[in-house]
Amino acid sequence: MVFQVLAFFGFGVIVFQDVTERMVYWVVFPMVGLFLGLAHWQHTTQEVFTIFTLVNIFFVTHLLFVSWLYTKYIKGMKYLGQSIGLGDLLFFYAIAFGFPTTTFILLFIAALLFSLILHTAIGVVKKQHTVPLAGYMSLFMMAAILLSHVNNAYPLYRY
Repeated sequence: MVFQVLAFFGFGVIVFQDVTERMVYWVVFPMVGLFLGLAHWQHTTQEVFTIFTLVNIFFVTHLLFVSWLYTKYIKGMKYLGQSIGLGDLLFFYAIAFGFPTTTFILLFIAALLFSLILHTAIGVVKKQHTVPLAGYMSLFMMAAILLSHVNNAYPLYRY
């Protein structure tokens, strides 16, 4: 639980920095990944942790590769810096260490949908062209961690 609390505060730093400054110090991402990884490690064996982490990294890598192909060849845009920020990439890999694969994929997709809805709602009031994706997804992850502790019906490490 200590590692989840530390990850929770790391997510809070990401939310604050990404929403207010539109950039996050890179050192926060490895720290969040480490805390999430240690929390995940406590709930499983070394072999299972390794398999889940590798599958999650494989998933993120392939997702980013497909989005790079789409951005470069279909949209004709620069990928890093114009389509997605380095902090977003680091965030995706950081959370890949934190959860079993099924939980990770569900949280990842739900966090992306949450970010889309939140940015659309905020965009009605405030015209903002870029999305603080890591910040919005961190806010979602904070809610997921909090909900899992308040209500044990939603454990994050069940697989």
